[in-house]
Amino acid sequence: VVQIEASNVGRSANIYVNGVFIAASPMEHDNVTVLPTSGSSPYFQSPVAGDASALRIWSLSFRASMAQTSWVPCSLNTLTITFASNAPLLQNANCWSQVSIRGLLGAVAPTGALNVNAWTDFPFSPQWDNAAKVLTLTILNGSATTANTDYKFSFNVTNPAKPQACQNLSMQADVSGFRVYGTNSPVASAADNACPMFVLAPMPSLTAWQSSPFPCDSNNVSFLLSLNVDLIP
Repeated sequence: VVQIEASNVGRSANIYVNGVFIAASPMEHDNVTVLPTSGSSPYFQSPVAGDASALRIWSLSFRASMAQTSWVPCSLNTLTITFASNAPLLQNANCWSQVSIRGLLGAVAPTGALNVNAWTDFPFSPQWDNAAKVLTLTILNGSATTANTDYKFSFNVTNPAKPQACQNLSMQADVSGFRVYGTNSPVASAADNACPMFVLAPMPSLTAWQSSPFPCDSNNVSFLLSLNVDLIP
């Protein structure tokens, strides 16, 4: 029986053979083997030599993009996001995984479970935090995502009353409470009015004209008011 102290994998390790201690010796890593990955090519992050090195763990990152349907103050706005991760996200007895979409300032929706419309497989439970303006996707128990594979879904929020600029959004993975496993990945935004959470300032245009320029004459003064956005009751 050979026993190697797992806490020392990758460093000098204490080794026991049938209970007899053998002096520590350096362990060599496999820096050559390229492990297979999932998803379809071209890969978001390609496998490389050294992935087989004992206890090497990838840092999670994302590619993502988002667009909106409305830039009118107080209106219903459908946000659509497409994203993929460089590694699978798992949910089992040893790990629970969450993905958070941050920076949706101004978006309004009730705190709690959020209804979504998914174009693809959707192994998530979505929750909205209206105070923090954060959407959290928790991987369903026993489920997993596939690396390098796009997931697309949409959800509804209400725009704020005040105009605002497009917001800088980011995605982050939280694996069993350790956010260090995932860096903040920027979410690419659609251009112009489709940029997420851009709200246009109402700009009125007023035109006036009259029916008579003569002194003491009856005069009908007319006005035409137009706005660049709809007014929501």
